[in-house]
Amino acid sequence: RSILYIHRVLNKALKDAVNDGIVIRNPAEGVPRPTVRKFQNGIYDAHMLKRLLETVKGTDLQIPVTLAVCLGLRRGEVLGLQWENINFNTREVEIRQQASYNEHKKIIELTTLKTENSIRTLPMPEGLVELLLKYKEAQGEIKKMVGSDYTDNGLICCHNDGSPLNPKSFSKKFRRFLERNNLPAIRFHDLRHSYATLMLQLNVDLKVTSVMLGHSSVTITADIYQDALEQKKQASDAIQANLFE
Repeated sequence: RSILYIHRVLNKALKDAVNDGIVIRNPAEGVPRPTVRKFQNGIYDAHMLKRLLETVKGTDLQIPVTLAVCLGLRRGEVLGLQWENINFNTREVEIRQQASYNEHKKIIELTTLKTENSIRTLPMPEGLVELLLKYKEAQGEIKKMVGSDYTDNGLICCHNDGSPLNPKSFSKKFRRFLERNNLPAIRFHDLRHSYATLMLQLNVDLKVTSVMLGHSSVTITADIYQDALEQKKQASDAIQANLFE
């Protein structure tokens, strides 16, 4: 898709150059338009997601994996989540920033989300609320043990000294965890896809799913999860065929 965008921009620039008399012809017109092949991401169904949550219990992957599975968050959103974003009274979480690695500065930093729709407030299931409450208490004990060496960034998912997790290293750790536990290989980001697919299969409204994911439009959600939507249609057709015909 990136190559396609480059082709479009270059083609437009050269076309303008022809119109302005800078070049005689647009050489990009003779280059075939790149085709975009739809990426086949890995998907865990409800059974596999439950198995994953059971497997990560008691490990340092439990919190980030549970956040991704229960809320459909991106990797950066999970690693950038702070305690101040959690409202235990309303049982809601604000998604406002993400953790990313700055290649130039060689540091991990919190940055604002790219689009206005990505900034969202999500309700938390009861199980997640209880897990976070217990973890906050446990993290408090770690702070006391580490003492003055603890750097309090307010992060939920972090190293034992409070420092942020490197997103790329975290993804590698997740992959190795799946391998050790004989679980199907998927990317951490595929937990977000699994969440969205499950929502649609459970007949959660497409608009609601789109808002939960932070997509800028329902069209984007429908385009990405077309397979899940088709499965919903197949279910409806099955009901029609067996009960009404």
